[in-house]
Amino acid sequence: SCWSEGCCKSLMFALLGAQGEDSTTIQIYNGTYSLSQNSSATDFYGITDLTIVGMNHNVFIDCTDGVGGIAFFNCAQINITSITINGCGALRNSTSKDYAASNFSFLDINVTLYFLFCKNVTLTGVTISNSIGTGVVMYATVGVVRIQSCAFLSNNAVTSGGGLYIEFPYCSPGNDSCIHHTDAIPIEFAESSSYYIYASSFQNNAAYTPNENDAYILPHKQNHLAFGRGGGLSVFFKGHSRDNTVQVSHCNFSNNTAVWGGGILSEHQDFSANNTLIVEYCTFLGNSCPYSSIYNANGTGGGGVRLGYLFFHDTHCRNNTLLFRHTVFRSNGAYYGGGLSFYAPREDSIHVTNTLEFHNCSWYSNTGRLDSAIDLALWHPVVSGSVITPVFNSCKFHNSYYNQPLNGDQ
Repeated sequence: SCWSEGCCKSLMFALLGAQGEDSTTIQIYNGTYSLSQNSSATDFYGITDLTIVGMNHNVFIDCTDGVGGIAFFNCAQINITSITINGCGALRNSTSKDYAASNFSFLDINVTLYFLFCKNVTLTGVTISNSIGTGVVMYATVGVVRIQSCAFLSNNAVTSGGGLYIEFPYCSPGNDSCIHHTDAIPIEFAESSSYYIYASSFQNNAAYTPNENDAYILPHKQNHLAFGRGGGLSVFFKGHSRDNTVQVSHCNFSNNTAVWGGGILSEHQDFSANNTLIVEYCTFLGNSCPYSSIYNANGTGGGGVRLGYLFFHDTHCRNNTLLFRHTVFRSNGAYYGGGLSFYAPREDSIHVTNTLEFHNCSWYSNTGRLDSAIDLALWHPVVSGSVITPVFNSCKFHNSYYNQPLNGDQ
């Protein structure tokens, strides 16, 4: 084999040789390589310490027929460095409910890089572009996850799309029999993780829903839909996720679009507790949501960012934090909340435990039909209790203005 001879004749041959092997490094030399969908080569199960590295930053992987992707299941210490993957996507299980189906079932999605029940993943200098679905998906992936100096470019498939998707799920992807989160998600894959997303770029990504009726849903336990949520980055804290931190630092989000949350969408749902999303030293430029479209005659919200705490009478997320520091929102647009949209129900405790804070942030020239810079709204399933009080410290607002909906709709 190429492993004994030291050099492989193709990328697929190298991936096949790494199957079932721990402590393996695949070095890919300068050039353009083809990736096809062959699960025996591209789907990794239960391996530890795999490094895939492109030499001299000139390694390009294409899916010439538009089908192909790499997946990791129950793996640990996965490192991918200095590789560009273009025009790919392989069909994978998701946690998004098929609202058009007569029986409860989850949708499949196309993904370029897919991680499920993994630990300690690092992506450095990786570019994911022109995917036929979502660029990178991480379900129940825990430990220390580093995404540094990466680029997510023009990932905009018709029925999913988006750059990077992170979810601490309620149900295991594809588990149509999921009744309760403990049926599917071991606690070790729901807690005490640290994500560091640093110096990365999210540009021209778009996230869509499978059909026009999926724009407005009531997310609750296994009733979940990620499609169309977060054009650049999506982060969902669901189930019993707790003590997790996602830190997004020195990143650029530009010209992304989604039904909700053009640049970023993040929601805390179900019983999530003590989770933190930090966005700092980032720029949101020219991101958008539809003003009016097939999705809703009145348009949607969160052109730059969409945030939410969502729970019902039988669930409650507590002690979670949404923190923005030194971040600029410029020329983003949506029907409401052109720069940022936030919504949450009343909390049923005397003291509100979830927080929303902005420090040294600026909003410039954002547009919207309602609340062009920031939209703050109550979500109504819980009708009594206390209301979250956002904190704004040393923030600036400039030239935000009303804009007429597209197509002249009123």
